[in-house]
Amino acid sequence: MAFLARGLKIRRTRHELLKLKDRLELANKAHALLEEKHKVLTQEAQHIRRTLLPFREELEARVEKAYGFLAEAIIGLGLIEVYKAALLVETNDDLEMRWMTVQGVPAPQMSSNIRKRTPSERGYEIIDTNYLLDRAAKAFENMLKSLVEVAELDNILRILEGEIEKTGIRVSALEKILIPSLRDQIRIIKYSLDDKERDSHVIVDWIKDRKAVLYSGT
Repeated sequence: MAFLARGLKIRRTRHELLKLKDRLELANKAHALLEEKHKVLTQEAQHIRRTLLPFREELEARVEKAYGFLAEAIIGLGLIEVYKAALLVETNDDLEMRWMTVQGVPAPQMSSNIRKRTPSERGYEIIDTNYLLDRAAKAFENMLKSLVEVAELDNILRILEGEIEKTGIRVSALEKILIPSLRDQIRIIKYSLDDKERDSHVIVDWIKDRKAVLYSGT
């Protein structure tokens, strides 16, 4: 009874008892389904974390490599020439996004249209640059591809973790509040109905005894 709110009025009737039993059955089914959902989502999140680890390591390596090559290009060509070439480069960062479901949870899926280009396709003047800039540009294109892959997995993981948290709250609310409260209410009504039944038996027995006494005296 500790789970019942103070001042809660319970209609102690058989009809109310049946309603509460139906609600308890539904709450137990919902609890089982949400527990299973929480388990599946947790397993999926763990799988994505394991998958994400090598992608992050690869991204870190490519970032370090790309900026290292850029530093060498700046040393070899000079900062101003590299800056001029950068202004002439055509964008190569097209992304497409569509929605997918991961264990029933909507999540965005990103696909990269970043192409591996030749120096002439990038837009800067070949005669004003050298292989150091080409190498740096190629490394940055590879880095961007890794960045998209990591961003997609990171985003899915974040969405799953949010859904896991919400599902856990619902499971806890059912487990610690609603189901115990329903059980307590059912128990109270049962006790009340049993008491009424016992009282009725006592009254019936008393009436029978009185009738027997009256009939025996006539």
